[in-house]
Amino acid sequence: MNEKIPHSKSREFEELVKQASPEELEKWMRDSDEDVRQVVALYGNLSETQFTRLTVDDSSLVRCAIPVNEKVPEGVLALLIPDPEWEVRWNVASSNNATIGILQLLASDPHEVIREVVQKHMEYLTERN
Repeated sequence: MNEKIPHSKSREFEELVKQASPEELEKWMRDSDEDVRQVVALYGNLSETQFTRLTVDDSSLVRCAIPVNEKVPEGVLALLIPDPEWEVRWNVASSNNATIGILQLLASDPHEVIREVVQKHMEYLTERN
């Protein structure tokens, strides 16, 4: 990109992303630097359509960031359940937005660590209610 933006790992860039317009987010979502796309996935006020497009990003770092975003919709978390990278599924299972339904879908994950996180998260949600 020709426009000068703060370094993608800086706090200043995180703040820019948090306040960015949908058009600015779109531009950064297409950036060739995966670090830029990762920050957008973490902090961007994205639409469900934008989140959905990021679920197929080539970078697992970007896909791992999606479930950490406090505004990620449940439907987008569901799209990440079959992700081939266990770290992405771990973040889905750990997400504050993961519902019992999402966790049940991950309960039989082939990776033991995912199943353990799911069990603990389900216990937490059950105790809270």
